[in-house]
Amino acid sequence: MRAALEALLARTLEYAGLFPPARLDIGAAATEYLATLSGGNGWLVDRFVCPVSKLEDLGAALKPGAEVRVSVVGHPANATSDFERDARAIAGAPGNVIVQAYEAKLADLKLAHKAARSLAKLAEEFEPDGWPLFVEFVGHGDRSSAMQELSASLEDVGFKLRAGGVERSMFPSTEEVADFIVEAASLNVPVKFTAGLHEPLHHWDESLGVWHHGFVAVLAASCLALTCDLSRREVASVLECQEFAFSEGAMDVLGHRADLGDIESFRDLFGGFGSCSVEEPIEGLRRLGWLMENVV
Repeated sequence: MRAALEALLARTLEYAGLFPPARLDIGAAATEYLATLSGGNGWLVDRFVCPVSKLEDLGAALKPGAEVRVSVVGHPANATSDFERDARAIAGAPGNVIVQAYEAKLADLKLAHKAARSLAKLAEEFEPDGWPLFVEFVGHGDRSSAMQELSASLEDVGFKLRAGGVERSMFPSTEEVADFIVEAASLNVPVKFTAGLHEPLHHWDESLGVWHHGFVAVLAASCLALTCDLSRREVASVLECQEFAFSEGAMDVLGHRADLGDIESFRDLFGGFGSCSVEEPIEGLRRLGWLMENVV
């Protein structure tokens, strides 16, 4: 594997085996996650994604001496009290469940102002632990203004975008993903993605009748938007591009270049992409010739 691609991808996949379409039970998901970390595909994997409601179950499912690093997914928040409920659950997490990130779901974009105050209080409460906070906006709407308001009120807040799901309506358009990426880059805030990103590149799903976004394309577009100041149209072109060049020193896409320093700067602001499968992304990299069998 070329150094630029490894720098872009290493420790980026957050394992989401509890979520559809995998929907593993918590014991099986924890076992698979820990086995993957210690195996040949472990270089790609970072945290275990766990709903806030299952933190205690996860702790109970682990074998003695085992620990799991977790990104916690909160309840869809319709009121600031929902964030407080999440905070209580996180504070009470078992000792073998190491919370390293919190993903707050904002069900109503109009709640952004109230959410900022509540989340600021929550972040201050957990400051000694130093875990990052990401906000996901459930549904559609003007994310840009909400992102601007939250980033102005909350230091180090990041944002999460759902890139797919089990239904056609769950897949955002290329333009919508580009808008999110460019807005985050302009604010210089962390980003992460979830769902639908099982293949490296943009591709058509015949069964759902929808275009899937690719995890390599999404990461590359986010990196170049941040380090090369790409326009929305340029980001959209990268998202749909099928030709990427990775060398020992740089990534080149459609005339745009990011060297290892640029990729490192981007990785400082990238929170990961969620996937219920590790093997599918690995197989996609192999099919493109980007990951050889003897590469660990």
